[in-house]
Amino acid sequence: MSTTEVVVKPRSGPAISIPVADVARLRFDDEPPNLNLARNSEENGSLQRALDGFLKARDEYNGGNERLKTEVEFLIARTTAGIAMSDSSRLAKAAELLQAFRAANANNVRYFEATSLLGEVRLQQNDPDGAREQFGQLADVPVKSYRMAAAIAEARALLVDNRLEQALAKFDSVASLSVERSVEESRQLEALLGKATCLHRMQQFGEAIEVLQTALDRTSKADARIQAEAYLRQGDCYRQQNRTKEALFAYLHVDLLFDAQKSHHAEALFHLSRLWNDSGHADRAAETRSRLSSRYPDSEWARRTNGG
Repeated sequence: MSTTEVVVKPRSGPAISIPVADVARLRFDDEPPNLNLARNSEENGSLQRALDGFLKARDEYNGGNERLKTEVEFLIARTTAGIAMSDSSRLAKAAELLQAFRAANANNVRYFEATSLLGEVRLQQNDPDGAREQFGQLADVPVKSYRMAAAIAEARALLVDNRLEQALAKFDSVASLSVERSVEESRQLEALLGKATCLHRMQQFGEAIEVLQTALDRTSKADARIQAEAYLRQGDCYRQQNRTKEALFAYLHVDLLFDAQKSHHAEALFHLSRLWNDSGHADRAAETRSRLSSRYPDSEWARRTNGG
């Protein structure tokens, strides 16, 4: 392994070099059987179940495969970061785990991903300078998808600083790149979502909705994260135009189809509860608020619902 590739030696034939951008999952011959179940839970959005599984695998593994041990530590850090996206009380722990992983594994194939995740955590901590520091380390790496991620993160940091024109230009620069791999296509779609966010904040709602529809039309049905955010931002645009019916339908897409995307789901429930109330459906509003408080009690959106 290196930061840029994994080399696999089959039982017969020459070794195969796999670029890091093409690595979806790493498995090991001597891994504990419950480890793959935890991986499946993470992919399905059951992050706490996945984290519990990874912790159990770490604690029960008695073998000597150091690469396997390192991979499990990364999976624990990544899942903790995923949980922290909808539970801000976990952000500090996620940052701690990611920092520790990076410090100990500078040549690991997961190093760039850990750097990118730490940048995302810093953004969630409202620390744009800290995010820039992390993503700045990816600006010149020999992996295009991570360079794209760095540019997107810089644009998001500009958004935090309310520098909308500069953020829009940065998102546009990524959205206009030619792409070859699916992960690069996903980054390009992220840039379209960022562009729509800029247009929304500039009150150019019609243009934002068009960009979001383009993203939805291009997104694979398997990419739930992109679809959930696109519908969420469509709802925001419709809501600000006082198009209540369209906003409700957009947020309901997130509620009914993408509830595994927990941070997006919590935000959609918050807006749905208010829209149901404004539409004269007090019973639906109460039920939605109840689900928000019970499923995401530590989220920003639950605190806002409860007056925090």
